[in-house]
Amino acid sequence: MTDKQIYAAIEAADHEVRLVIGEFFNTRFNIIKVERVPCSGLSYNGITDQQALIGSIKQAAASAKKMVGASVQQVILAIPAFNLKRISLKSTVDIEGIDGTVTIQDVRNAIKKAEAVNIGNDSALIQTVCVKYTVNGMTTRRIPLGEKCSQLIVDIDLLCADRKFAYELVSCVEKAGLKVMDIFADIYAVGKEAALFEQSVDRQVIVLKVERDATTLGLLYKGRFAASTILPMGLGNIANAAVEKYGINMKNVIELIKYSARLDQTVCSSNIIHIWNDNGENRTISEQ
Repeated sequence: MTDKQIYAAIEAADHEVRLVIGEFFNTRFNIIKVERVPCSGLSYNGITDQQALIGSIKQAAASAKKMVGASVQQVILAIPAFNLKRISLKSTVDIEGIDGTVTIQDVRNAIKKAEAVNIGNDSALIQTVCVKYTVNGMTTRRIPLGEKCSQLIVDIDLLCADRKFAYELVSCVEKAGLKVMDIFADIYAVGKEAALFEQSVDRQVIVLKVERDATTLGLLYKGRFAASTILPMGLGNIANAAVEKYGINMKNVIELIKYSARLDQTVCSSNIIHIWNDNGENRTISEQ
């Protein structure tokens, strides 16, 4: 699939598995297929049922195969930002080339040097992010290829996930028959997708990712990931009240909350926002 520049990404959320397939065309990434499969085998901080998670991943891949006409073999994996931490450091390397100009190999040497740092037994390195480069006293966010200098200084962030959780997630994906190409923390991926890192260069930006059972907040500052935290509550906490009172299924209540509820209103209208059938009887819910 990579020969056609078609890529697949999979995210294991706290209540479902999401598989997105897209293709690069004329420098743009076009979404081809999105699969969402319910899964009860995962929480925001661990796997509760490996077989359930593996089964949901297999189901998502099989459904996508029918649509795109090719099997999904490799995926980019997005994982919950549980115990995500950042280790920031400066990596300094001597320029190796005969002509004394910066090459991509010099950048690789700086990354390799940074990745040799001890991150602890409880963490797993999932992303190495080059934040900025310094040559001849000048700092830039672009790789200074071709610049003449004797040393290259690279500001690098090591993003580290919970080792046990990350390894178990990768294991489940592989047991489902897929190879993991790369791993990203979900809150970091959201920030990249929404181009929030560029906006955070001169301001602090908080990314809010609300799932059914957990809410993740990520702080972006000066163009880099700063910190994140997870609250063990989400849309499901609000939805449960409506499920218990009206008997609507959880999926419909979540949709109502996301698209019809105005929680900042002190006075709501009596307009009907949802109609359903309950044992042959039509029932309704108003905005109130």
